[in-house]
Amino acid sequence: MEVINKKLNQLKIGQKASALSKPDYEHHLSNQEQEPVPYSQAQIPVKSPLMFDVHLRHKFKIGSLLNEYYCVLMNKLLVFTDGDNDRLLIFNRDGSYNREIELYGTPWYISVINDSDIAVLYNTTKYIIDIISIKTGTLSHSVKARGHIRVISFENGLLFVVTGNMIDVMNITGEPIRSFPVPPSHVLQKPNVKSKTFLPCPTPSSFGWNIANHKNRLFLTNAFNNTLCCCDLFGSVIWIFNDDTMKYPFGITTDGNGNVYLTCNDSSNVIAISSDGKHHKEILNEDDGLRRPSGICYDKLNDRLLVCDEGNGQAFLYDIKHST
Repeated sequence: MEVINKKLNQLKIGQKASALSKPDYEHHLSNQEQEPVPYSQAQIPVKSPLMFDVHLRHKFKIGSLLNEYYCVLMNKLLVFTDGDNDRLLIFNRDGSYNREIELYGTPWYISVINDSDIAVLYNTTKYIIDIISIKTGTLSHSVKARGHIRVISFENGLLFVVTGNMIDVMNITGEPIRSFPVPPSHVLQKPNVKSKTFLPCPTPSSFGWNIANHKNRLFLTNAFNNTLCCCDLFGSVIWIFNDDTMKYPFGITTDGNGNVYLTCNDSSNVIAISSDGKHHKEILNEDDGLRRPSGICYDKLNDRLLVCDEGNGQAFLYDIKHST
């Protein structure tokens, strides 16, 4: 009896230790990196939430090569940054040229505010966000951040501004709401799959190369270690994802279901990741004309995907057909 009790106590202690050592977020590895699944478990069918087809609607030239284009869709207009010429380029949805808006600085990043206004971040004045009317081409107002801005996102009346290693949340007038750090350094470490340990990443605290929102979720990329991080709107990490097909994630957007779409600059493809980070698939690659895809934007009302490519100076507009 004493031997049995001793074994039971050892089992309970081991269970507690396992519970304490479990990370508070999920790390989803590629299929090649995951450990083998038992045969009986592998037979259970799992329905992927990424059940859709991609159909090209239009392809058209927007500018020169090696111009880091970002893009958004606004009503029936497609808007692109043109950093080479300090302007915004506006096209119609059929790919025809509409007009341009001259800017006082080099545009780095853009984000939709509403049906008529767009937020512009500059590469030259990195503390200022301009809110510009697409209809009139005039400045509505400017928002000043407390530090060097990397990228911005807008959701439900709030600006999410990545400044250094912090994310500042503010309203459209620049009034601060709250701040929280980008995911901490232990989340940014790259996994060593064989040893199941974490190795130091050469660029700690680098999430925030790009940012997107969906409801109560915030998505951030790390271009150096090819990862995508999902956290809540207060910075608590929910899951992180990486895969061998995803090299230098550049642009990011989300659809109406919370699925994430990434343009990958070095692997010349577009990857879709499910809202829970457990499923992914490559939806576009070099065979579709991609060279170095940069900006990407999903039109949630019409299920259309806009992709621009700095490697060939082209833009691609796709229809996304979801399975029912």
